[in-house]
Amino acid sequence: MNPDDFRAEVIDPVLRLLDLYSRAASNLMLGTALVESRLVHRRQIGGGPARGLFQIEPATFHDVYRRYLPRRTGLLGRVNGLLLPNRTPGEQLYDNDRLGCAIARLKYWMCPLPLPRADDASGLAAYWVRHYNAGGKGTVEKFLSAYKET
Repeated sequence: MNPDDFRAEVIDPVLRLLDLYSRAASNLMLGTALVESRLVHRRQIGGGPARGLFQIEPATFHDVYRRYLPRRTGLLGRVNGLLLPNRTPGEQLYDNDRLGCAIARLKYWMCPLPLPRADDASGLAAYWVRHYNAGGKGTVEKFLSAYKET
């Protein structure tokens, strides 16, 4: 899927459903998916545990879904509305892009710092490194390189 379609069909509808839409959030989520997977890789290259186009690790998923969301029942209900039948939520991270987007956005939302401006690509990149890829191999330069595809 190309970046414009992914934004229109996955990111923006999910952010609106969660009542967490802003142009900055949309840009951050698109940049995250691009740098993490190039909108292609659903399994972590090299055999790591990350899954889906947002490359969410099981530990991150459990932190958001099982620890954070149960205390926010309205939000939990909206996220559960994204689930596909007959599969556990964790199994859906590989191919349920809407669920992956919701979990990734909530991972960012758990951070108390405001998002950078929508037009601040370097700020979005630094935010990704600090709050999403912390401890990973990501760099501002990698984010910016992937983000140029938009």
